Amino acid sequence: MPSSQRTAFEAAAFKKDWKVAYNNFRILSMSEMCKGLHALGKFTREAFWNERHDNLNFQVELERWEYAYTVVRFHTLPANPPNSGQEQEAKDFLKGILKKPVSTIEKNLGYSMQAVNYTLTKNNIKGANWDFYTPATKSNSYEYYARKAAAETDPKEKAKLQALADSHKNATDICVYDKTRPDSDAEFATQAKTKAMTVLDEYRIIAANAKKNGCGNCGENSIVAFMFLYDMGVRPIERVAAFEDHAFVIIGRANVKINDYANWGPHAVLCDPWAQGFRSGQPGSGTYSGARYVEVMGTLLSSVKIRPDFYRAS
Repeated sequence: MPSSQRTAFEAAAFKKDWKVAYNNFRILSMSEMCKGLHALGKFTREAFWNERHDNLNFQVELERWEYAYTVVRFHTLPANPPNSGQEQEAKDFLKGILKKPVSTIEKNLGYSMQAVNYTLTKNNIKGANWDFYTPATKSNSYEYYARKAAAETDPKEKAKLQALADSHKNATDICVYDKTRPDSDAEFATQAKTKAMTVLDEYRIIAANAKKNGCGNCGENSIVAFMFLYDMGVRPIERVAAFEDHAFVIIGRANVKINDYANWGPHAVLCDPWAQGFRSGQPGSGTYSGARYVEVMGTLLSSVKIRPDFYRAS
């Protein structure tokens, strides 16, 4: 029998009474969380999930919620259970509902969501250029003027634009451009004196500084997610960049030409923590199947073509 709190949670969620739903959800055990989310069905569950940030009392709660959601939505166990004992509850839940083995695409979707949650929630990485890509704030952003300065050829005008850009720097801009990236560059230079740096060496440095400082644009976000997946042993994974200045991760793509989207294979999954953070935590913008790449990425970029110089771990 479900607990009274789980019954109250489900009833409130079906009524879209989110405040009551979350007040009951937060006190459930992991087992009851999973069972309650499963009982909601896909559409009510996703509607409930999209309200999570508005109903969060304590940031520490979110990791536990995301663990349960990942288990129910993708039928896979996240790598880092929030508390001891809860992994076994999640395993028992999955044993009870799975009638057939989890498919590779489901596993890869689950891996992606874990990596996105790790980047945005566990490490709380904020994007400095989210304001630049938001129409209401674009013209008041640091990056707006910094890009104008970079394109200007007249030295005096360039200096004026750079000064204007600097005057628009907020705390996250300072974190990315004056702290995180210079820290990484300094470490590159130091390590290069004693050994030849590999791509993975550079990625580890970038990921470590982004996590330490809690900030980074799509470059840092994608590298944090990539290294999380790499260290979990997920293969194949790729860290790629579109020509239109956006970086993300692909999991499970067939080893065909990178822009041959139709032949990426049935297991390909996009992992894009920057996009999910930019779109206020919408899971569908950070984790989706490769078959939907052009459709979903096309809402973010005017051109979805990917650069040929990507990194793949097989």
